[in-house]
Amino acid sequence: SLYIKEFNYRSVSISGAIQIPGTYFIEEGEKLSSLIKRAGGYKDSAYPFGGFLNNNEAFQRNEAARDKLYKEFLENIISDSSSQTDEGLPIILEQIRNTPISGRVMAEFDIDFIKNNPDLDTTLDDGDELIIPFVTQQVYIFGEVNSSGTIRHKSGEGINYYLNNAGGILETSDKHNIYVVHPNGKTQ
Repeated sequence: SLYIKEFNYRSVSISGAIQIPGTYFIEEGEKLSSLIKRAGGYKDSAYPFGGFLNNNEAFQRNEAARDKLYKEFLENIISDSSSQTDEGLPIILEQIRNTPISGRVMAEFDIDFIKNNPDLDTTLDDGDELIIPFVTQQVYIFGEVNSSGTIRHKSGEGINYYLNNAGGILETSDKHNIYVVHPNGKTQ
């Protein structure tokens, strides 16, 4: 008998502010820091804090969660006969059904942090996509403000600075439901 071990090829793509962007073959268990090193490291204009890791399994789980939410919402509407007269329901259902999903995984991209705490180093999977953004000086403001768009970042300024520079919030806004999405995907 002759036994030949199968080698499973796994590939990961890395793009953005990286020295040698492209698609790399990885071994099982390879970590994010190893791939960044093999790709030549970050460019001087890289913004690792905003690094983005897109994972197929996370995408599938998020898709299943969205579909489950849609199904549960629809079942609640059917069981509650008083909601049958709400003309906005088709719009809400369509928005839930078409909610964009991603496979974004919160990961640490700061190589120095990873060196000091190896537990922060993320194991990569086949098909993962890493995007390292370039430094930007823009803050994006959306929602119930007078002028949605971008405002130049000013170090040390808080949320009120950006809201005021967007013309302030509208009367229809929910002042208790304002949130900030950081470049790494963390939401406050």
